Amino acid sequence: MKPFGGLPGVSLTSQVRVESTLALVEYVSLSLEELVLACRHTDDAAAWREFVGRFHRLIATAALRVARRWGESSPQLIDDLVQKPILSLVTTISERSVSSKTARMR
Repeated sequence: MKPFGGLPGVSLTSQVRVESTLALVEYVSLSLEELVLACRHTDDAAAWREFVGRFHRLIATAALRVARRWGESSPQLIDDLVQKPILSLVTTISERSVSSKTARMR
């Protein structure tokens, strides 16, 4: 994400933080389909943060239920069980993005 034009008396870090917040607000208003498309077709970290933010609680709840069913509940295990499906979703979305870009180039 490129910082917007210099603002007098405002540090570059603050400017980037404000721009990131503005981008996040933009992604909050997107439908799930629009957000997935934004993740597939842009390299914007704010889109990915919104994507993970929307699904983290759902995945964490499911992971905790499964872990408890098996008599496990260590925080490290729950973190692993949450990260794996999120990583899988990110990888799948990214791979489809790459394959769709390659198909368009042909």
